[in-house]
Amino acid sequence: LDQKIALNRAINCDLEAMAKQLYDYWFVQFDFPDENGKPYKSSGGKMVWNEKLKRKIPEGWVASNICMIADILSGGTPSKAVPEYWDNGEIPFFGPTDCNGNIFQLETANYITQNGLDHCTSSLIEENTIIITVRGSIGKLVIVGTPMAMNQSCYALQSKKGEHEYLFFLTIQLIECLKAKGTGSVFKSIITSDIENTLLCIADVKIISRFCTTIRPLLQKIKQNTLEIIELIKQRDSLLPLLMNGQVIIK
Repeated sequence: LDQKIALNRAINCDLEAMAKQLYDYWFVQFDFPDENGKPYKSSGGKMVWNEKLKRKIPEGWVASNICMIADILSGGTPSKAVPEYWDNGEIPFFGPTDCNGNIFQLETANYITQNGLDHCTSSLIEENTIIITVRGSIGKLVIVGTPMAMNQSCYALQSKKGEHEYLFFLTIQLIECLKAKGTGSVFKSIITSDIENTLLCIADVKIISRFCTTIRPLLQKIKQNTLEIIELIKQRDSLLPLLMNGQVIIK
């Protein structure tokens, strides 16, 4: 089981690296495929000076904040003094400490009831929404793999057109920009105005759609592997005490 878990984790790392490399190639180096299938910038694609960004970007691309393609959602915590909000809860409740290095967040340490959800400022965050931790462990990102709520130490970015693949990597760029504007890799918190006032290079809608279609199978495989890892860990943790007590013997 441990070998299979390690293998799935290694595969996920490779798939994530491939997806990030493709994003960098298309949206940082600007060598996305042109109409002839050739690298845009390297093949002489038209680059125009953008005064807001103080650099050249592909023709038709714009300088804007991430709110151009996503809505910002905030979180909140139901009162822990009310047992009915937490006892036997079935709705995952995300907080910064739930980040475990996986792209997809599929389970959490705490769960709330529907009554708890109804009595907090967090909505039910839809699958494929991007969560950013903005206090505590700041700047960590996950893609919501199953509907969940979140606490007030997080924001969520919901793609307006369902293109979460591009949004995820663009949000990584956003965090890098915020860190650069702050004190290196350490900053105290992120507020909505930080997100709204940070300009990014937003790609042409056709290129965004093409990128999402290209890397979607990679992210789907990562999610599938992550689900399998969770199940394998549960199997391992349930079998280990039995093996130690001699109740189960491996032939």
